[in-house]
Amino acid sequence: MPDRYVAAIVEVPGRGIRLDPPDVSAVPEQLDEIHLLVLAVAFALGRAGYDHHPEPRDPAMQTLEGVLNGEAVLPWRAPSGAAHGTIVCDLGGMPRCRVVPGA
Repeated sequence: MPDRYVAAIVEVPGRGIRLDPPDVSAVPEQLDEIHLLVLAVAFALGRAGYDHHPEPRDPAMQTLEGVLNGEAVLPWRAPSGAAHGTIVCDLGGMPRCRVVPGA
């Protein structure tokens, strides 16, 4: 399995963003590792200037696995009003994520 999670950041108009990982992107299988990766993704989005929507997330539709595999829409807004870029996370131990600007 690759040691990196990579996903394009895709805008979902009026709802937020979703992650669009390629098939070769690593997604942890252990629940604790999934939690840590989603938390690291959230921290990276915040550091990149993304804001969380005021409406709460729907836990029935926005599962942690759904976030990582691109099925769930995240209630985040891009800093420029248009989401673009890629989230890159180095795995192994504590994941470290960053947003790489660009299309």
